[in-house]
Amino acid sequence: MSTGENKTLLMSRVMWLLAAFWLVGACKPEVNEDSHAMHIIGENDMQKLYPMDGEYQEFARGINASVLLVMDFPETKSKRYCSGFIFEKQDDYLKVLSNHHCFAVQEEKTGKATETLVTDICSKVQVYFNAVEGLESSLSRGYCVEGTLVTSFTADIAVFAVAGDIPSTVEAIRIVHEEELDVEESEAYIIHYPKNTEYITSSADFGHVRLPAAIITSSNCNILGNFAPEQFDKNPVLALSYKHTCDLTDGSSGSPLISQSSHNLVGLNWGGVKSKTTYGTETETEVSNAAVKPSHILSFLHDNVDFDSRIADLVALAKESRGSSEEETTTASGSDGMGCASLVAASPPRNLGITWWFLLLLPCSMVLLRSSRRRLPDDKPSF
Repeated sequence: MSTGENKTLLMSRVMWLLAAFWLVGACKPEVNEDSHAMHIIGENDMQKLYPMDGEYQEFARGINASVLLVMDFPETKSKRYCSGFIFEKQDDYLKVLSNHHCFAVQEEKTGKATETLVTDICSKVQVYFNAVEGLESSLSRGYCVEGTLVTSFTADIAVFAVAGDIPSTVEAIRIVHEEELDVEESEAYIIHYPKNTEYITSSADFGHVRLPAAIITSSNCNILGNFAPEQFDKNPVLALSYKHTCDLTDGSSGSPLISQSSHNLVGLNWGGVKSKTTYGTETETEVSNAAVKPSHILSFLHDNVDFDSRIADLVALAKESRGSSEEETTTASGSDGMGCASLVAASPPRNLGITWWFLLLLPCSMVLLRSSRRRLPDDKPSF
């Protein structure tokens, strides 16, 4: 057999081998989580809250514990919106939980949150109470107390103290360990402040600022349990989180996932997962949202043992520096700017599947085959 025929036979076997690899890959499920943004799952079940609705009365505890966070960036004429909730009340301040990524520097290209907090971010935060359609006259505003903001990049948790004009109606959401919660397949609800959905306009006292209105997600809002271990390498926070079906979107970050039966905290919302599983030519997509479990929140709070010991002094110092009148400069309305909901922007899969390798190698194989044929003489075989 000639050298040319040997090369042709070799290339033919290579092509068959690649085809076999492709068939094996086509039969093997390939999972790819390509997004960690928050999701509306199926039909949009988010509803605006109204004070006279029966739903408002039913979920009043969660509503009175939820707050709107607005971060103003005058240098870029932009705002960042997030949600948060009260978990402890004191005489002259509140303790509020939200997400680390709400306060973090974001990568310019990807929008991912970094470990670094925005410089002087606490001074840029305004905390609104009663941002509800029909309750504009009861709207009030507090501020983040300098020096109290503590965050965890790993668990995407943030805690800080709020002082200022705190209404008497505020409540705190109770955080208990999972052992005290009937989590699996249980129903929940969320009070949050998504941007680009519904808005209210504040009174002249706050400069007629346009603010996201309170939204409730209570229909088709179920806790599905834990994420699969094979998903943890896509985002480590998934290992600390519950999977749920409650609709979320930009601005929902930091909102509480609350049990409909006990009204205790089930989790701290931070993002979601869109998983695509490929079976040959068929692709199945599963979408769910995620909330950090109460046990990890309690662990985070316990680890910051100096928080309680210094917070009272910091609140007193903040009040003294602001003056007894608590006068604040009203912030002019600007562009909506950056949302807070997306922790990790959509990106290509890290690992190429077998199908992709086959498609990449196929052109190279064809080039080699053609080049080997061109090198052979027209009518003189080689030995």
